[in-house]
Amino acid sequence: MKARGKGEAGATVAPLPRFSGKDHYPPMKDTGLYEQILGLAAPWSVGEVAMNQEAKVIAVRLMLPPAVLGRIECLTMDMWQPYRASCRKWIDGAEEKTVLDRFHLERHLGEAVDKVRRQEHRELMAQGIELLKGAKFDWLYHPENLPPAREARFHEVRQYELKTVRAHAIKETFRHFWRYVYPANARRFFRDWYFWATHSRLAPIIDVARMFNRHLERILSFFRLGATNSIAEGLNNKIQTIKKKAYGFRNVQRFINAIYFHCGGLELYPL
Repeated sequence: MKARGKGEAGATVAPLPRFSGKDHYPPMKDTGLYEQILGLAAPWSVGEVAMNQEAKVIAVRLMLPPAVLGRIECLTMDMWQPYRASCRKWIDGAEEKTVLDRFHLERHLGEAVDKVRRQEHRELMAQGIELLKGAKFDWLYHPENLPPAREARFHEVRQYELKTVRAHAIKETFRHFWRYVYPANARRFFRDWYFWATHSRLAPIIDVARMFNRHLERILSFFRLGATNSIAEGLNNKIQTIKKKAYGFRNVQRFINAIYFHCGGLELYPL
């Protein structure tokens, strides 16, 4: 597969992909533009830009010929079902090669904690209690990243018997899951954590725990394949920087061209 550039001088043949990562870019207004990222072995680059979510369903087949699809060793992605279905259809053994990205999983837990906080905050405010007012991000930070100015107030609130405190404890405890080396030990930890989460009487936490349980085998693949979606996320951040530097694009195709130029793995040095 040739590097992007439609025949530019000095364009080289990109290496065969060994890893594939997927991420999407928030849509431009009224366009539905989404990026479809394919990670190459070296250098990592954008493989395809799809115009909408439906295009992603067939993007895997469009980007790579069948002979190359068989060389892919690992797929990192979130839990978006159409993309997983496409991978299962076109890539042999896709389920065994799939790793559900840990950062997306932790984001689901963070959103569940925030739902618990919002609901409890409304209940407390109805009683005239402002205990959780202005504290949204305190519960989303990891403890080591909490701003020093917020630490005293945060630790004070944690002394109360609040639903938000319990939800936060469940979220933070799950981080220990990734520290295991052997899948069997991680599975045992998850079993104990899952029992705690599903008996917490916190509906958002229970929903996320059950979702994790449904996808447990693909989550445990992390310990066998050791892959994350960090490269795709990094490319996504680079694409957002491209848009910021241009102060936005009025023409969608020019935005796509800029993505290919900066992130398409082009080799433009003279031969």
